[in-house]
Amino acid sequence: MSWLYEHQIIDSEVNGKIDVFRYFGRWQIKVGDAYLTAEYTKRKFKRVISELPPEFKANSILVLGSGGGSCFDPIYQRFSDSEILGIEYDLSMIELMFKLNFTSNPLRPQILHGDVKNILPFLKKRFDLIIVDLFFGRHLAPAVYEGWFFPTLNSHLNGEGLLLMNFFQDKNETGLPCKEFLHEKTIHHVYNTLGLYRKKPKRIVI
Repeated sequence: MSWLYEHQIIDSEVNGKIDVFRYFGRWQIKVGDAYLTAEYTKRKFKRVISELPPEFKANSILVLGSGGGSCFDPIYQRFSDSEILGIEYDLSMIELMFKLNFTSNPLRPQILHGDVKNILPFLKKRFDLIIVDLFFGRHLAPAVYEGWFFPTLNSHLNGEGLLLMNFFQDKNETGLPCKEFLHEKTIHHVYNTLGLYRKKPKRIVI
């Protein structure tokens, strides 16, 4: 193995060919023309997490579409003692995340392997922060358009919790969660558009 440059190709049943590169000791994961784990994606998550309210605390965090794990170190930098649960469809991505040590925090996230529609509705836990990073290629995964998705997210979010959703280049879809959530702000980071949301207040019936 070379610290300066190395290239591996991993065969994935989900993503086909996964290109794994190391430049000057830093690993990157690429599928097609999209980088799923790279310095850019780490900077993106660091930037958007910095946009969360300074008083906001998250002890339990759910990540849908954890991929190669580029979100985890930025999360731990802000919420150092948090318990993180990730859901990832591609087993090869999970194996790469732990093999290449994309998260340096000793707590290490728990990752569930499978389709989000077969896992999320059956979780018993609620979370302070939910991060949605679900894609099929460069576009949002079909699951986010299904009627069960956002109501189920809502049921797993604590009362003062926040939802952070990456739309990547589907920037016109930031209204999708708004039947269930209040749109707090839109965050732009180079190629990515992300939305920050919170739960709607409960209606009081008199």
